[in-house]
Amino acid sequence: MDGTQFDSIAKTWATGMSRRRALRGLAAAVVGLVVAPVARSEAAVCYASGESCNADSECCQGTCTLGYCRCPAGKVNCNGLCRDNCDGCPTGFRKCNGICRDLKTDSTNCGICGNTCRKGSHCSNGKCCGQGQVNCGGACVPQIQCS
Repeated sequence: MDGTQFDSIAKTWATGMSRRRALRGLAAAVVGLVVAPVARSEAAVCYASGESCNADSECCQGTCTLGYCRCPAGKVNCNGLCRDNCDGCPTGFRKCNGICRDLKTDSTNCGICGNTCRKGSHCSNGKCCGQGQVNCGGACVPQIQCS
């Protein structure tokens, strides 16, 4: 668009409109741009786990059951947040002496915190197994036998 086209459009819009009226319209547009996102975010507020609710859509996570937001299956309520566990460790890990440990593979915390595998064995899926063996359905067998 060249300068003459812009001037033509500006004159068309300005014809019959006072500066005061144009400024009011501009101010209303600015207020609308500022207020609209705030109103949208207020409508998007959701309730934490354990808070009262009327419908699933009101819960941040999970479902509204018997008037309260509940965490989805496999999650637990940790101060209103649905988590895998409340100790701050990722899924499959547990806190042992303040450190997150994988109880399926950690030979010093195999299956439970503090369970150390004997020398020459290792932790396989939460069970201490001998060299060359793996935990296959709860029994330590040679890896080739576990499919």
